[in-house]
Amino acid sequence: MHSSKNRNKLTIQSFKGFPVRVQTSTRRRKTITIKVLETEIVVQAPHTASTEEIEKALQKHNNWILSAIEERQSSQHGSEAQDDDGWRRHLLYQGNPLVLNLHRRDSFRNASMKYDGHRLHISVPQSSEHELKLYVTEWFKYEARERLPHRVESWAKRLGASYAKIRIKDVSSRWGSCSTKGNLNFNWRLICAPESVQDYVVVHELCHLWEMNHSKRFWTLVSQALPEYKAAQTWLKIHGKSLYF
Repeated sequence: MHSSKNRNKLTIQSFKGFPVRVQTSTRRRKTITIKVLETEIVVQAPHTASTEEIEKALQKHNNWILSAIEERQSSQHGSEAQDDDGWRRHLLYQGNPLVLNLHRRDSFRNASMKYDGHRLHISVPQSSEHELKLYVTEWFKYEARERLPHRVESWAKRLGASYAKIRIKDVSSRWGSCSTKGNLNFNWRLICAPESVQDYVVVHELCHLWEMNHSKRFWTLVSQALPEYKAAQTWLKIHGKSLYF
């Protein structure tokens, strides 16, 4: 959980990796209420409430909050299953919403894609929704192949780790893996996640170079490199399924 307090403005930035917005009231509100919306958690509190009191309320309702988030996402994906272009609405790139700016023309012979920091501009021939999804998927894979190895190299130097090869793969059950030969494999969908989450998966696999298990010593190595790694775990638990579009 991350929090800050500036004069009379009370904010808690996130809870379990999920954005939190605090609304304080000068009315006679005596209790703290929590609402789970589509993209954030809203906390309504008395204006006299402290950061500590709000954090305690969030911790107290931890299980309910996680269940509510998962329930919302399940119903969201269920409704999109009946909507051919529903997959476009919740694309993420490095943890930020990715907007598709689509141009379809018969005059285009080949697809071209350009990212401007917020939108992915796609110029393609007339194509089906399935073909469009393939174009976007290939762009994500390209970005993963370009960016993830550099992140691995950077962390390997910081940790003093030595690995054999890096592979970016299309897998359905893991975010990363480490072989006994020192080969590191990463799911290309990681490029959709925030950089802090990418760091966690990279560090996780690098630590397996010393500990090929999930022992207490392994988690000590992970926590020494990334003290906030549990927030990344929670983010993957909540948002991981949405990266499979």
